[in-house]
Amino acid sequence: MIFSNFVALQITEHMADEKNFIEVFIDEDLAEGKNDKRVHTRFPPEPNGYLHIGHAKSICLNFGLAEKYGGKCNLRFDDTNPVKEDIEYVESIQEDVKWLGFDWKDRLFYASDYFQKLYEYAVKLIREEKAYIDDQSVEAISGQRGNPTKPGDESPFRNRTAEENLELFEKMRKGDFEEGSHVLRAKIDMASPNMHMRDPVLYRIKHAEHHRTGNEWCIYPMYDFAHGQSDYFEGITHSVCTLEFENHRPLYDWLTDQLAEGEYRPRQIEFARLNLSYTVMSKRKLLQLVEEIANPIYLHKGDVQKNIDERSSLFIDGLAPDIAWKLQLLLDIWHEDDPSLFPKIKLRIYNMRLQFQNKYLSMLHEFFESQFDFDRILSLKTLFSSKEREELYADEITISVFKNHLGI
Repeated sequence: MIFSNFVALQITEHMADEKNFIEVFIDEDLAEGKNDKRVHTRFPPEPNGYLHIGHAKSICLNFGLAEKYGGKCNLRFDDTNPVKEDIEYVESIQEDVKWLGFDWKDRLFYASDYFQKLYEYAVKLIREEKAYIDDQSVEAISGQRGNPTKPGDESPFRNRTAEENLELFEKMRKGDFEEGSHVLRAKIDMASPNMHMRDPVLYRIKHAEHHRTGNEWCIYPMYDFAHGQSDYFEGITHSVCTLEFENHRPLYDWLTDQLAEGEYRPRQIEFARLNLSYTVMSKRKLLQLVEEIANPIYLHKGDVQKNIDERSSLFIDGLAPDIAWKLQLLLDIWHEDDPSLFPKIKLRIYNMRLQFQNKYLSMLHEFFESQFDFDRILSLKTLFSSKEREELYADEITISVFKNHLGI
């Protein structure tokens, strides 16, 4: 989300006045009186890394829809994997949402807020014989899933009694088993053409300290189990997510149907994710860059020094929040992941300013050369503490950076 103080957007095709397909769905729901004519969205990041410009699309979309329809938008952290999550990412994500100009007010939530309720829901499924404990390894379970054209094989533990499953689940909860030895699976359909419906894992064992709940829990819900139920608990009406979750929707609906009472249901809607050329659009790869290649690297923004800012993922300094907003609006919202449908936008980037610690420059240069085409040379000044910066500010180091003309 950090481009440059000097950004020119050349728009060659855009239909600004037309409603996107998500707004059409919302209008239909409102016309039918669904959810008491409420619009309630959420932005649910996992706190396992820093955000990049692709996340800005989801932030602007979810908060923007709530504003447009006079509704609400929650900020909820999907903190169901204690191994990868950290309070540092929680704080960084909150700063990014605020930087874009959005306020979740009193609607800051965590999936961990619902650990007890989710556990009780899992017990309910077991009692209704809709879930069972599987003693097999992850590899064995994966090998039994089959493929899209071949039905899967049922687990030998699929027909355990509810009483036995409840006893085993309680032992999982108490920490009596090692990681990987037992999982809780939904009992759905091993012949379903949708692979996500073939008895998916709902809970797994992780003996790891959680950033909020400490060691209170050693079993944690999977994303698919926690996500839809968290939406339901919070009264979310439209669960807007990226296109890779489209095949998860039947499971989202199935799990919500088992829990939900009455007519209210959150509706999952998928949109095509943002993709940009000449930049890294992966939280995992960006985190690897920070931790393994170039930590600590700083971008200088006023008096603020931040670790390499994944909001940018372009390593360019100075974009104002309103420009980030405009960029998201120009890119528009599509359901299909088809570049031919996207508005054609050209960004012309000028005056890119980067500041790195000296000892990491050679590693960065090597990394960039393997990832990007270069056609411009910039002078970079080293950046340490204020005292070191004063002493070293005269030293200029030349490094090539990726193309200053980005064609999208």
